[in-house]
Amino acid sequence: MGLQPIPSFESPPLTEVAVGVILPPMPLQTRHIGEFWSEIRSEYPITEDNPPIPSAIEATSRSFDVRLLTIPPLRRVFMMTPNREYVIQIQEGRFLHNWRKLPPEATYPRYPVVLERFQSAWRRFSGFAMRSGLGDPIPSGYELTYVNELDDPAVHGIPAFVKSLDWQKLEPEFLLQPPQATNIAWSFTLPEYKGAMNVSSNRVTRPDGKTALLVVLSCVGPASESYSLEDWFETAHQWIVRGFTDLTTPEAHQFWKREA
Repeated sequence: MGLQPIPSFESPPLTEVAVGVILPPMPLQTRHIGEFWSEIRSEYPITEDNPPIPSAIEATSRSFDVRLLTIPPLRRVFMMTPNREYVIQIQEGRFLHNWRKLPPEATYPRYPVVLERFQSAWRRFSGFAMRSGLGDPIPSGYELTYVNELDDPAVHGIPAFVKSLDWQKLEPEFLLQPPQATNIAWSFTLPEYKGAMNVSSNRVTRPDGKTALLVVLSCVGPASESYSLEDWFETAHQWIVRGFTDLTTPEAHQFWKREA
């Protein structure tokens, strides 16, 4: 990664960070989720049911791993702090902990705080799983996602934020003018066989009716004996922050008050 300090911003456009693990099949039932919530409800008193995140189908050179379901998958359960800023998500095959920018004026607590809250929640769930006869929930993979919500591209222009969309350099000769909407995706390979970083960008409509450019950076990779959970997340964090900095413009960095 080099010796340069990791970039940071005083006012980043970050609206959500999700830290999580991918789990192998385990005998998790609805009652287990309720029992675990009873242990943490003083800190995460609000619950909400959501559709499960689809599990990826892993392909190898020899076969596809596909499981046929005889019953519907478990719901994805949210367990939230009173202000809904921190969220534990549990579903079959995944355990996630999110920070969300709620209320809108909330300040990002910085990555070490978000990671520590995930690690604390994960330790508690792991201990619960062992006590409840679910076995040791050893992760089969890891994931780290940053969601950035950039100001209305109709006002600033998409190229003002994202380098790879510098439309002005294309010098259109006919009718095409700088776009006001875009949907793009990139994928980058992480070092040491740690997986990939996927980046997507698309225009969204906020609840207030205004539009924004959503830039999502997500690292996903397998667990391995060659590196620890902490080592994988350190790599993923470095790649997401440095990658976001590489993909966005110096003008945007000034707008977000870059510190390093």
